[in-house]
Amino acid sequence: MPRKSAATTVDPRRVASDPYTFKGQNVVIAGLANNVEPNGDYTWVQLMAQVPGVSNAPSQDIVVILRPKHSDVLSSECYRVYGVMSGTSSVRNLLTGAERQVATMAAYAVEPGRRGGYGIGCVV
Repeated sequence: MPRKSAATTVDPRRVASDPYTFKGQNVVIAGLANNVEPNGDYTWVQLMAQVPGVSNAPSQDIVVILRPKHSDVLSSECYRVYGVMSGTSSVRNLLTGAERQVATMAAYAVEPGRRGGYGIGCVV
């Protein structure tokens, strides 16, 4: 099993631009849990990953699969997630029905993050 101490902090913009470059890498990503869905033995999370050290950079969607299921992970909360990048997942927009591929992480650990100033964003 990968270790948190060996995880590399990555810029989520790089992961989003070429997810397969990071496939198999042990990484840590932080951001806001936008959507959280329990599914069988896992929790599916749409993490709005933030760029470390750049407060005004746009966040990037990363799909996080947490196994085993984590009922303590809530939407609209900040988290630091450790995992191994596993390629992409197909995500469908509920309003338009459009599908797109999003970088995906098989997470092995998650910990609460901190809110930014005035409760905006997350501290990364």
